[in-house]
Amino acid sequence: MASNDVEAEAPRKVLVAIDEGKITEQMLEFAMSQLMRKDRDRLVILNVRHAQPFPGTERVFSSAHEANLWERRAREQSRQLLADLEAKAHKAGVASVSLVSTDGDPREKIVHVAKESHADLVVVGNRKGGAVSRLKHMMGSVSDYCAHHSPCPVLIFRQTCP
Repeated sequence: MASNDVEAEAPRKVLVAIDEGKITEQMLEFAMSQLMRKDRDRLVILNVRHAQPFPGTERVFSSAHEANLWERRAREQSRQLLADLEAKAHKAGVASVSLVSTDGDPREKIVHVAKESHADLVVVGNRKGGAVSRLKHMMGSVSDYCAHHSPCPVLIFRQTCP
């Protein structure tokens, strides 16, 4: 068997960075149906929770208890979102799925997880309009940062419906 045949058959890792937006399910479906060999490739689903409840803003909690409640709620929402997407991936026939939930700056965490997991491809979404669009100009978009800093190719998925 030629070495090119072996490389063509090697399992790949596809990292899909998701949030709670409408684009998440479309992006995951696209990755599973168009980018992966479901019987061989490994799907890594990453959810990065922002360190603050409202990205780019300061929020003062009235107590440490309130801050802990917010953090626990965010972790639970992330856990539930990942569990739901894992079930959909398995139902779609993806044999190998791993889940990562973490806190921090999504730009840095996506690149970090791509490096640590030895991802072969990163899939990120591209949002449109609103406050997020204005923040992009101040901070730089997640997709742009990943495209410039990722150790592997990055596919930027655009939302296909309003």
